[in-house]
Amino acid sequence: MSMINLDTMDRKIQEALDLILNLQEENDVLKKELEACRKGLQEKGKEIADKNLIKDRDEAILEDIQTLRQERVQIRQRIKNILKKIEGIDMEEEKVQKELF
Repeated sequence: MSMINLDTMDRKIQEALDLILNLQEENDVLKKELEACRKGLQEKGKEIADKNLIKDRDEAILEDIQTLRQERVQIRQRIKNILKKIEGIDMEEEKVQKELF
């Protein structure tokens, strides 16, 4: 396999890993926000004055979760595409080896 293909493959793999790490960081932030909301609501209990505020927060959290889910799907698709390219490179290399020998 040529150095260009290896460099490209390494770069694509690193991009996939970076995307996965970013998603994990976003998930961690979302979990912390959710936990903070839960704790805040538990501490205030039934004395929370505005139920609409809670509803708005819940809707925002649900939107964030949906966004993260969509990003996961996109990242998974990118990883699948990268893996297909890597497999294609390997198959081309095997074909060249067979033709040469």
